[in-house]
Amino acid sequence: MYKGYKLIQEKYIKDVNSDCILLEHEKTGARVFLMKNDDDNKTFSIGFKTIPTDNTGICHIIEHCVLSGSRKFQTKEPFMDIVKISTATFLNAMTFPDKTVYPVSSRNEKDFKNLMDVYMDAVFYPAMKSDRRIFMQEGWHYELENEEDELNIKGVVYNEMKGAYSVPETTLYYRVNNALCSDTVYAKESGGEPYEIPNLTYEDFCEFHSKYYHPSNSYIYLSGDCDMEERLEFLDREYLSNFEKEELDNFEGNQKPFEKPKNVFDEYSVSKDEDTKNKTFLAYVSCFGESDGLKDGIISRLLNEVLIEMQGAYLKEALLKENICEDVSSISMESTKFSSFGVYVINSERENLDKFKEVVEKTLADVIKNGIEKEWAQSVVNIDLKRQIASNNEKILLSVSRLSNSKGIDFIIKALPQLVNLNKNVKLVIVGGGNEERYLKKICQDLEISEYVIFTGALLRDEIREYMNIADVFISMNLLSSMSNPVFEAMICGTAVVALNRGTTSELIKNGENGILIEDDRLGELPQIINNLLENNEERKRIAKNGQRTILEQWPSWEERVRDEVDLVEKLAGNKVGV
Repeated sequence: MYKGYKLIQEKYIKDVNSDCILLEHEKTGARVFLMKNDDDNKTFSIGFKTIPTDNTGICHIIEHCVLSGSRKFQTKEPFMDIVKISTATFLNAMTFPDKTVYPVSSRNEKDFKNLMDVYMDAVFYPAMKSDRRIFMQEGWHYELENEEDELNIKGVVYNEMKGAYSVPETTLYYRVNNALCSDTVYAKESGGEPYEIPNLTYEDFCEFHSKYYHPSNSYIYLSGDCDMEERLEFLDREYLSNFEKEELDNFEGNQKPFEKPKNVFDEYSVSKDEDTKNKTFLAYVSCFGESDGLKDGIISRLLNEVLIEMQGAYLKEALLKENICEDVSSISMESTKFSSFGVYVINSERENLDKFKEVVEKTLADVIKNGIEKEWAQSVVNIDLKRQIASNNEKILLSVSRLSNSKGIDFIIKALPQLVNLNKNVKLVIVGGGNEERYLKKICQDLEISEYVIFTGALLRDEIREYMNIADVFISMNLLSSMSNPVFEAMICGTAVVALNRGTTSELIKNGENGILIEDDRLGELPQIINNLLENNEERKRIAKNGQRTILEQWPSWEERVRDEVDLVEKLAGNKVGV
């Protein structure tokens, strides 16, 4: 199927709307994962399992250095050059406790190919192997400006980690990992501890790169609407086939359960004249063993929200009532392969430790005994979904319908550029499938607003309601005279509705009271109308509340009608119907 690669597994995954293919490069054993879909935002990433044996930050320093010139790209700072001239939608490199990854995305085919070439040449043929100065600049070096000055240590990573360790919460996180995973790679600081970074030699630095930055130790990821066969042939021809397969001993270590809880005490730096009163952090963290992946991640986020993060959370409420701290937060080992749960308090004193442990353990025991309220769990699901969509706290606009020319979705999309000029903090989510999808995506591309629009495809009713629960404004530009069921659903969910004034819609919505109606000849005002709702939180909440009240009090039969209609269709379709 793919020359030079062995097929391991192939499967269509509905949740990501992609043909997913797992391959292995025949010559080197490099693992390759493909996600074939129609997303024009093409993504590439190459990652390596990187296992530090000390706290010198060797993984972190290499990540910086490989992007400072290579065999083909000999500029001083190719990464910064790319940032200036590339049309990339994402460009980065990241060091984790057990791996280092180099991801990049672009909507432009030519740009995407160039970025892949730059990254592949950087990781396999970096200039740092022949130019010691790159290591000294990015890692560490001695610096003396004047003869009478003290000898200083400088370096990009060295300075970065000095800054990181100046934040007490960061130090706390590192110490938790070290204590809970003392027999594993996670006991080491892959980013580097400032006082240990100068112990790293250039020779050890080069040797580490030669060992771990090898195709046999790599995982390559490709996603989007690019020509996968052509991209795989390029990777094989230009890079992977230049290497021979190697067997790598990548030690991670297994952590044995503790026989009893550990108490760990440490100190952090404060300014010379700073008062140390109420500057103590207290943490309670448990590790549950190796993570089960996505399932454990979802459970962990739910527990963190319900117990610690959300307003009125069980643990936060209990700890604040005791007046032993000023604030409560969660802590976990998200960058490791272990599942964990933890809570810490800010601005406390060491003598509060016993009381802190008592409150945490009693509260957790009570939650286990009494359970978690269903409404709270549902609200967490909504919060998590909103964070996925609006990662930068954007306001969410929602439209739900079949993607056909009678639904007026193109009106909404064409209004978006003007809305973005008024308010860049927006995301338009379009739920539904249909023959107009490709056409609508093309409009987004032509108007250069694709980054502001999410197409989910067809969803089941329960999934649709989750989106309605998190939306700030629901928009319906249905050109038909009949009432749109999603309008009712949105109002029931307490979402402010903006709708085209057609047919029976005006029977339900009273303009300015429980929704906003737009006349055909006022469509040009749609961006301003939506922005006014987004800017005025109180007005938006008032309209949303009135809309919900209208459905629940004046039109109780409508919800039943909608539910009965959908249930009937789902039964007829074998429970697989979606918008």
